[in-house]
Amino acid sequence: MTPTIRIDDDIWEHLKNNSSFVDTPSDVLRRLLNLPKKSIPKPSIPTPNGTKHLLRADRDYANVPITSYEFEGRRFNVYTYKDVLVGICMILRSRHGEKFDDLALTLRGKKRSYFSRTNSGLLHPKPVPSGGGTSKDLYIESNLSATSIMGLCQHLIRSFGHDVSTFKAH
Repeated sequence: MTPTIRIDDDIWEHLKNNSSFVDTPSDVLRRLLNLPKKSIPKPSIPTPNGTKHLLRADRDYANVPITSYEFEGRRFNVYTYKDVLVGICMILRSRHGEKFDDLALTLRGKKRSYFSRTNSGLLHPKPVPSGGGTSKDLYIESNLSATSIMGLCQHLIRSFGHDVSTFKAH
């Protein structure tokens, strides 16, 4: 649990004046106090039944607008983070076929699976086009936060040996 602290208005103004668009108050305080950035561990956590929980995204994407994303030098225009999720899944599925499906079907959150062969059991299923790699149906849960979506995309990219640094949201 993250502790809550109360600060004076003048200190809050100072924090806001020393922050950039993506800084959190903790980021500003770390910079002003010369403290190292806290690293977020990124290993996959296997569960007893063989599934894996979603990895954390490289940063918080809440309230960050998106108009496009870039992957391996190609730029794609989007309206929502859900479009990014479907797009990355479509690219990876078309390249890796059944291997993508096999991995995707093992990924789950704390309460539900992220992928399914049917659209039942998912709150907001979106079909993942096959792109030629496989003809079987595959659906993805799109009822996820922007940060969860980016974390899932980064995990999938990394899992198939692609360089995650070639994936950027704009």
